[in-house]
Amino acid sequence: MAISEATVGSIDAPRRRGKRGPEPGSQSGMLAPDPGLVSVAVKAIIPREGKILLLRRRGDDDTDGGLWEIPGGRMLFGEEPHRALAREVAEETGLKLAKMGAPAAVWTFMAGKRRQVVGITFFCTCRRGKVRLSVEHTGFRWAGAADMRILAMHPALRAELQGFFDADRRGAARSPRLANKLLA
Repeated sequence: MAISEATVGSIDAPRRRGKRGPEPGSQSGMLAPDPGLVSVAVKAIIPREGKILLLRRRGDDDTDGGLWEIPGGRMLFGEEPHRALAREVAEETGLKLAKMGAPAAVWTFMAGKRRQVVGITFFCTCRRGKVRLSVEHTGFRWAGAADMRILAMHPALRAELQGFFDADRRGAARSPRLANKLLA
């Protein structure tokens, strides 16, 4: 087998006439030819005074246009997660990360038929400062638990963030207030 130059990290499996080989994730141990791409994303839950920073994507954005999200984005090849997150938070909000905790959540989704995104969400604190939005976003707000029920956002993100606020009410380890204390 040879490394494919067309897709970094993919492996060209031997091809047999009329057969594609096993599908990705099959038990045969072989990869299907041209298995697609996997991107890694990093996201920040930035709590402040019991609320979380949310950004609103531009309405004309192809990916979740008009929905609320937490700051973050894709890692660049060779980039460390903490550096990628600091870069993305600075690009999207103008804020500088002060501290970054251990991963709070790991998630994945399919972006079409040929691309998978694997994401890591971290609790972070930022140095005080004003939020300055990038062109990717049209608004921001410090949102509390009640906002999770009314703001337009991806259902998986809503569930994740509501889980953090529910944990906050119980005093559990995944809470925004506790994250502030742990990261302080």
